[in-house]
Amino acid sequence: MSFTIHTAEILGDEKGPRWGLSKVFDETIILLEIAPLTPDEPLSSPEGLFAEILSKFRDHPIKSLSSLQKFLSSFQSQPEIVTLIVASVFDNVLYLGLRGEGQVFIKREGKVVSLLEQEGSLSGFVKDQDILFVISKSFRDNISAKTTLEILQKNSYPTLAENFIDLILEKEDSSGSVGLASQFTEEKVVLEKIPPKIHDYTSNLEPKRSFSLKGKFNFLSQLSNIFKEEETSHQNEQEQKSKRTLLTIALILTFLLFASIFLGLNNTSDKQKLSEFTKNIDLVSHQFDEAVSLIDLNPARARSLLKDSQITLENLEKKFATGTKEYKEIKSWLEKIKSQEGSASKVYQLGDVPTYYDIKLLKVDGTGATFAIYKNNIAILDTKNKVIYKLEAETKQGDIIAGKSAVKDASAITLHGSNVYFLSQEGITTLDLSNKNSKAIIKKDDAWGNLAGLVAFAGNIYLLDKTHNEIWKYISTSDGFTARGSYLNSDVSPDFSDAKSLSIDGSVWVLSSNDILKFTQGRPDQFTLQGLVDNIAEASQIFTNDDTKFIYLLDKGKGRIIVFEKDGTYQSAYAWSGLKSATSFLVSEELKKIFVLSGSKIYGIDLR
Repeated sequence: MSFTIHTAEILGDEKGPRWGLSKVFDETIILLEIAPLTPDEPLSSPEGLFAEILSKFRDHPIKSLSSLQKFLSSFQSQPEIVTLIVASVFDNVLYLGLRGEGQVFIKREGKVVSLLEQEGSLSGFVKDQDILFVISKSFRDNISAKTTLEILQKNSYPTLAENFIDLILEKEDSSGSVGLASQFTEEKVVLEKIPPKIHDYTSNLEPKRSFSLKGKFNFLSQLSNIFKEEETSHQNEQEQKSKRTLLTIALILTFLLFASIFLGLNNTSDKQKLSEFTKNIDLVSHQFDEAVSLIDLNPARARSLLKDSQITLENLEKKFATGTKEYKEIKSWLEKIKSQEGSASKVYQLGDVPTYYDIKLLKVDGTGATFAIYKNNIAILDTKNKVIYKLEAETKQGDIIAGKSAVKDASAITLHGSNVYFLSQEGITTLDLSNKNSKAIIKKDDAWGNLAGLVAFAGNIYLLDKTHNEIWKYISTSDGFTARGSYLNSDVSPDFSDAKSLSIDGSVWVLSSNDILKFTQGRPDQFTLQGLVDNIAEASQIFTNDDTKFIYLLDKGKGRIIVFEKDGTYQSAYAWSGLKSATSFLVSEELKKIFVLSGSKIYGIDLR
């Protein structure tokens, strides 16, 4: 199988300080960006360096990962190379390597995955209609990863380049920015059908030597006649013995004929099975090696490869009897895959999780219903005792900062800066962490329905209203807060009837049943969870903020906290039986901790 590579290049300003170029030849892609070692130093012969790279490649073509790594390492002593990406197809396998900074994406069957984001190499099988998108460091610096992913997701190969070129050229300095979109199209081989020549050899053969089927049926017919003759004839005993001998010989010959046909068919079938076995084991071996190499670089891709291998092996297993050599080898491969699934899925099974802080140190019968975090401070709401506690996350210094007279029937709490905000039947009250003074800031509004979330972000207050499918926003002013307004645009009508949790990092995230809704600037923002191998059983809380790189989801049904990239890609999971009874959780990526609230205790899970 061979491929035709269709390419479209996106090239920035050619007059700037940096220089970029790409070339495609013989199922190979090379992309290069170089820059002067100092700002005042001009580039010396960039075309000469590119020619040197091409010459080295032609002298030492890529046929394995080791040969690719050796090729890339030969340029380590040339610091002017900012980006060098090589993608080469050999025997249907794509060998891909990156030296310096840049990025490689692949779009397959509508899904976009980042294959390389830092120096390294990998390999994998190419499929018909795959789109490979390779970009230099300057290209990546000029166009955000989010924008790149959106364009790749929404566009097919013919429109990719035109969507990027305007974005690149409008940049103040786009020199060195080079991107290459390449679509692999399988070349279809059509074989000419030539009718076989038929030679007639029967004219030189005696009829009694004929091996045609007609002869065989005549022979069987003669057997039938013998039976009839035995029934009707009264020949002598010697004649009957001769016929019985002839009958026995005929039956033996018939048996041998059909046995040889049967064995021949079986032999053909066995050869086909063995050929299929070898082909599939080779495929699994390659996918397994690639998956292991991607576990740290691209765990989502690694999981996909392991899953594909497992399906291949399970289908193959059905075709071989238990105890055969092939069956045992299949089982061995399934065990290998199982051994890597934990690493690829990044599910951290936790045993005993240590107590980080016990609220009873502050109050004998103290307990926590919910809590909030801002930087190093945690505010804990105790609805049972109508108390609010403060805990410094790093030093574990705790204090009671509000009692019954202020807290009353508070049901939700949030924290921003030095102010705690809590929601009660009277409205929203603020509490100063430094002097412990409290003050009502927003009175209860008759327009409020069933409120499922309270979040302070950038000094503003947000309320999630399940009844009216609204997110109310109160903007902070020098005199307090503005009147109630809607965060959502007037033409946006979401369904929040099953909403459970609200979180904000600039975009607004709403957990509704087992789905996550994302809104940016008041409008729905496309968001889909990807790469999670099983279903979410009972999602109860979402957590993110502008200090976190990831989104965290509490699945109480399966006792785990699932971690996703902010583009929806599954990252990892922390499984612990205690999470099934957790009332709330928070994350501090700075302290590398997940804080879990359950009863009077806050547990600490180390982030990995």
